[in-house]
Amino acid sequence: MGRPLSNTIVGKIFETLNFGKLEVIEYRNAKDVTVKFTETGFVTKAEASQIRNGQVRDWTLPTVFGVGFHGGRTLVKGSLDEALYKVWFQMLRRCYDLKVREYSNRNNTYVDCRVSEDFLHFENFKAWAETQQGVLHKGFSLDKDILLKGNKTYSKDTCCFVPLHVNNLLIKSNKIRGKYPIGVSYNESKGKFEAYVSKSENREYLGQFNSPEQAFYAYKLSKEAYIKEVANKWKDQIDPRVYEALMNYQVEITD
Repeated sequence: MGRPLSNTIVGKIFETLNFGKLEVIEYRNAKDVTVKFTETGFVTKAEASQIRNGQVRDWTLPTVFGVGFHGGRTLVKGSLDEALYKVWFQMLRRCYDLKVREYSNRNNTYVDCRVSEDFLHFENFKAWAETQQGVLHKGFSLDKDILLKGNKTYSKDTCCFVPLHVNNLLIKSNKIRGKYPIGVSYNESKGKFEAYVSKSENREYLGQFNSPEQAFYAYKLSKEAYIKEVANKWKDQIDPRVYEALMNYQVEITD
């Protein structure tokens, strides 16, 4: 172990492992030392052992996936802050974690997704999330493209919290669908196109058709009716903007 720090080190410069140099500007005791990072001017408190081992963090720098700003808030286990931090962290992970991006490129899930500048700061995301209907409700998750179909950016204008049932309604499956429109397959033995629509855990057969376009139109009518049914089921529990988006949702042949 190194020698303990004392108030004689006020004004001295120390190196950190990942955040450059800091200066000790006040020493109260070994558990309460105030430091300032020389590059950013960020002031924080640390323990003497953390300073000695270079383990003090500059929370004004993007420490989460190289883009996200934590802000230095202490996260108490089981607190609202911790729960919202996990939501924020997973949002950044989907967009900026290299392993997730590699998976996305193979499965066309979060390709080209990004987070708005203000949402890169946890404090901004937290302030927004605390005002949102459905936040941290059991079975609800953060969504970015129900309010704006095809949207790729997580932002305060495009995000909302929705039940998993609602979220799963609109998930696209380009990779596994094949060459025909969504909801359509070809029955070689009968020489006909068939349409199916998934409703909860059931797959409903809609009939046989002479063209993929006819089969898709049957799927479109059934899917949009089911989306409205689900919207009305959750109407009292979801954001009014989400309800309106679902009631006006259009299934396209390019989906």
